[in-house]
Amino acid sequence: MNENGLSVDPNDIVESPERKEMSRGDLHRDIEKNLKENKVKPVEARELMAKISETCVDGRREEGAIGTPGGNAGEFVLMLAAQFGERSAKITRDNISRYLEYFLEVNGSFYFHTDRKALGNISEETIKDPEVEGYKELLRKLTSIEHVGCGHLAKLLQFPKEYGVNETFIKNVIEAIYFRMWTVNNALSKATNEAEKEKIMKRKRIDFEILSGTHEEKAVVVVKRVKNNVETGEKKELDTISLDSKVPMISPKGNGVSFFVSHPKAKGFLRASLAAEAERIFPDEGVNSEDLLKKINDLGKIQSAQTLARLAVTRREGQPDRGYPIFLAVYDEEGIFLRLEDDGSNVATLAELQS
Repeated sequence: MNENGLSVDPNDIVESPERKEMSRGDLHRDIEKNLKENKVKPVEARELMAKISETCVDGRREEGAIGTPGGNAGEFVLMLAAQFGERSAKITRDNISRYLEYFLEVNGSFYFHTDRKALGNISEETIKDPEVEGYKELLRKLTSIEHVGCGHLAKLLQFPKEYGVNETFIKNVIEAIYFRMWTVNNALSKATNEAEKEKIMKRKRIDFEILSGTHEEKAVVVVKRVKNNVETGEKKELDTISLDSKVPMISPKGNGVSFFVSHPKAKGFLRASLAAEAERIFPDEGVNSEDLLKKINDLGKIQSAQTLARLAVTRREGQPDRGYPIFLAVYDEEGIFLRLEDDGSNVATLAELQS
């Protein structure tokens, strides 16, 4: 199941008295109750390329989410790494900023997050719109592992070889994202009239979030969509998503339970849509969209498996790691929740990946 493309956040999660282990049956009951009571309406897939962000799958969010590794920031890293391979180490931050601008033109929104713990003594005001004189020092700090509040990006920095990337490349991407956000926010704060502000607001902006609170996730939930056969009553899994498809938005926290969530089919739809626009994103590169999509998916499986194995596990001293249980949240064509399935699978640990 580790190919489902999950991501967690931000530091290694170790079992503690505050994170008491629940039985699999109790988890199933509580998660299913949460999903039944979920009030977030499904969205049409076309909105994912227009105005809905791909969020990280962090279980601390109470809002509806479309989960993918590191959100849009993680997908941007993945697309660049797949396109440039070993050459990514030589891409300058200026070039990455240029590709980010093209990516923003194609993609509806761009989700990027950190958390309060990672920021330390950096204020919310400073992180969103710092003084120009402090850019360089702040960027240096924000690209050190301890100050990267997205677990997927932090692990990319910490274990670049295992993730098939280069450390300098990841730092340059993070810098480019922050710099883009600051450029727009700074221009907005200095705008002298409404017309100027309106012009700036029309630019695609970074959907930046600072998460707070501790991690209490206890499972991984993967979204599955099925189609009902009226004649036989059989429910068949839907393999693809079209522009009109209804995609469930899931709140991964509520009713006393928290979990990581992934939408593998929605993620696949978005990746295919972006790959189809690759010539716009990489105008100075010879791009084959089909080849690029395959590279994105292949590398995405590796990166997702690595992040899961490092973060979505229970660790106890003197005992082998144990992956979190995986549940399947089954929805119909209209994005209505039907049931929670348990096939008995768990997240693969590092030892299992290496065996």
